[in-house]
Amino acid sequence: DGLGQLSVKATSTGESLDALVNGLNGSASANLADGAIKGFNAAQFVRSASDIRSALASGDFNLALSPSAETDFTDFDTVLTIRDGVASVDVLKLLNPIVQLDGSGTIDLGAQALDLSLATSFDKAAGGDASTLQLNGIPVPVRLSGSWISPSISPDTRLLQQALTNQLRDEAASELSDRLGGELGERLSGVLGLPAR
Repeated sequence: DGLGQLSVKATSTGESLDALVNGLNGSASANLADGAIKGFNAAQFVRSASDIRSALASGDFNLALSPSAETDFTDFDTVLTIRDGVASVDVLKLLNPIVQLDGSGTIDLGAQALDLSLATSFDKAAGGDASTLQLNGIPVPVRLSGSWISPSISPDTRLLQQALTNQLRDEAASELSDRLGGELGERLSGVLGLPAR
C-alpha cells in the first residue's frame, strides 16, 4: 500500500496468459511514500533478539510473517529489469523511522516466486539498535524466498558472511598500519588487497 509513481515498460508475445507472463521483457520502477508492505514485519524479525534465538534453535524463522503483519514505510523505491518473465531487483530501498532495508534478488513472475536478500540498518538516534540481534555489531540480514502465497524467512548467511569478511579486512588493514607504520604498512595493505588507512 502507498501513494506514488509506478512505471512499467515491457513487451511480450504468447497465446496464453502463462506464455505472456513468462515472455515478459522490459523494466519497471516504483516510488511510493507513506505506505506499508503487508504480510511481513521487518522490524519484528530483526529486532526481536530473543525470538530469533528461539527460531535459530527450532529452525522456524517465520515469526515476522502473518496476514496481519506489515512493515510501514515513509519511502519505498524499486527498479526492476525483466527478462523472460523473471525480474531482477536492481534497487529496492525501504525507509521508516527505525529500520531501513536495502534489497536485491529475483522475482519470478511466471512461477509466482521470489528470492530476495534484505540488508538491514537502524537509525541509532531513534533507538532502533537497542534489541537487535547482531554478530560483531552487524545486524542480521534477512532472506525472503519461496512462493508469493507462503514465502519463508531466514537469516541470509551469504550476506552476513560477506559483511563479516569486509569487517575483518578493515580490521586487518588497521592492524597492519598500526604495527608496521607509515609507507610500508600502506604498501603491504595494497598488496594484500586491503583498504589503506
